[in-house]
Amino acid sequence: MAKKKIDLFINLSWNDLKGWAGSKIVSRGKSYQRQKLVSKLAVLDNGDLLAWVDGTHRYATQVTIGEDGLPESTCTCPYGCDCKHGVAAVLEYLEQLKKNKRIPNVSKNDERLSLFDEDGCDDIYDFDDEDDYYEEEALPTKKEKSEITDFLKGKTKTQLTELVLELAEKFPKMAQELTDRKQLALGNVKSLINRLKRDIREISSEPGWQNYWEHNGYTPDYSQIRIKLETLLRAGHPDEVLKLGKELIELGNNQIEESHDDGETATEIEECMPVIIRALERSSMAQADKLAWAVNVVLQDDYDVFNAFDEYLGCKYAKADWNILADQLLKQLNKIKPSGIRDDFHRNYTRDRLSDWIICALEQAGRDDEVISLCETEAQKTGSYTRLVKYLISDKRYADAEQWIEEGIRKTDGKLPGIASDLRNRLKEIRSLQKDWVSVATMQTEEFVRYPSTNAFTACKKANAKTKTWPKVREHLLLYLEKGELPWKQKG
Repeated sequence: MAKKKIDLFINLSWNDLKGWAGSKIVSRGKSYQRQKLVSKLAVLDNGDLLAWVDGTHRYATQVTIGEDGLPESTCTCPYGCDCKHGVAAVLEYLEQLKKNKRIPNVSKNDERLSLFDEDGCDDIYDFDDEDDYYEEEALPTKKEKSEITDFLKGKTKTQLTELVLELAEKFPKMAQELTDRKQLALGNVKSLINRLKRDIREISSEPGWQNYWEHNGYTPDYSQIRIKLETLLRAGHPDEVLKLGKELIELGNNQIEESHDDGETATEIEECMPVIIRALERSSMAQADKLAWAVNVVLQDDYDVFNAFDEYLGCKYAKADWNILADQLLKQLNKIKPSGIRDDFHRNYTRDRLSDWIICALEQAGRDDEVISLCETEAQKTGSYTRLVKYLISDKRYADAEQWIEEGIRKTDGKLPGIASDLRNRLKEIRSLQKDWVSVATMQTEEFVRYPSTNAFTACKKANAKTKTWPKVREHLLLYLEKGELPWKQKG
């Protein structure tokens, strides 16, 4: 029974989460999960989730699946239930499942189990000292939708008109949506597009910020931008939505860079991306151009905001389209001019990201024979030796891999020690594949001397055990730690 309940979390959709907690709370919960604020996630015997979530303080959060198939959470935060901490716990659970990580069971003496109020959400909380309280109605449930449908079916046309006017007067956003739909029905698309351009430029002009000590701040609200884009797309104007989306992405990226609000501005902008994806899918562009459009968005993404485009690019497309994309991106790569600055990190980073997508396109197009040649060229230009060596090892070209490892270590050992260390590990990988355990043991010993740690000591022990040299090596290492004398310079 418990297993069935825990399995219900897997089937939750993004709309289910919004229907449970509301889009604003879900967005904040996603921001918390993305910032790795969820810890000690575990599963109770009854299939519920239990986690610590860090916010203004550390809160214990428990999440179950209700009878309607939607989550229900209880939290020690002042909000009490169905809060962003509960959303973060669910999203972290789903993320762990994607990575095939085992979720531990809750121990009987877990301190979090004693922290929850028996009355749960029925308590009246004081929200004065808590930034977690924000009012937002959740999306209607299936049952509520059914009740609303039955209610509306019983109305006459006149009564429906009066009801809509009454709601439009009460909810200005609804009135604006109806006005937009009327303009579109009359063919006045340009008016809506121009207003959207102004709105995007206005809302993206001020960075988001939060002062959690004083409980104030500003987060730009992109919900109306998203609604208007959806309205325009539904009316059959995907190309116009895509043009607006390009401006939104560029201005939004700049706004995120200037914001200081723990990712809340980024989350607002990210909420608009599914609409842009749908517009891209329906646009009049050729498929290869659509792929190129998506790649260029991903290349701008320094804050993990445009992950929806990674998912779009992960779908299956024709080899011919990937072939065209590969040639387009190669031309783009050739246009990147040398900066004149030796070891220009930004230029190298840009080239590496673009060439990664070229490699992906080449592989999808069946042009695998071009990959290593490209990697060799780029290794000399950007120092991306690790990527090249990885492909050479995969192709079992061990001798070539060793030559590049030697060159890479020589050129990076002083200024880029991380790359040099990774190349040494690749050489150790080659020796392992060749079952040259003496060389592996020697390199692992050198690694410990270079960067002493408990993990390196354990790996050294394991490697030398295969050559039955561990007792002697251990003696030399202990002497090195005691007196600083290198093992290979010690007598005996």
